[in-house]
Amino acid sequence: MNGDLFKQYKWQNIITAVIYILFGIVLAIFPNTAINTLGYMFGGVMIFAGAVKILLYMKENNQENYYTNDLMIGIIIIGIGLFVVFKIKILLSIIPFLFGLVVLANGSMKLQNVINLKKAGYKNWRAMLIVALLGLALGVVLIFAPISSIKFLLRIVGICFIYSGVTDICILIAISKNLK
Repeated sequence: MNGDLFKQYKWQNIITAVIYILFGIVLAIFPNTAINTLGYMFGGVMIFAGAVKILLYMKENNQENYYTNDLMIGIIIIGIGLFVVFKIKILLSIIPFLFGLVVLANGSMKLQNVINLKKAGYKNWRAMLIVALLGLALGVVLIFAPISSIKFLLRIVGICFIYSGVTDICILIAISKNLK
């Protein structure tokens, strides 16, 4: 990997890691507020998008929209948006699973980085392996652990995002040192 490409890769991953850390802090400190806000924003965007789809359908020429399903699609999108806004509790019940998938995927990428570090001759790859395996374990726990309190689980998810962001930065530092 050439220097310019690695710098771009490094900065993209640092930005992603910082976003993980910030999102994790918000979830850990304000779990209900964060998720409710995101849910309402998502529902609002869906309702707006559905309304735009319906308005565009109404503006079209009758001959042009005879074979389109824009009206139906707009109504369905509004329905999904209303469901999200009014049934946020149901949405909250699946979010920990989705976050678990994200943390598991991130842990898998860390594992790949560890394998690359070992192949490159990095001496402390075993320490990074422990970090990667902990990330994988956290992802599995989020997916399969029957934790009853969403608020508690969202705090754990926030801590996992913080952990993921911090370990991403540590791995980038290790890779940078190895390339020098």
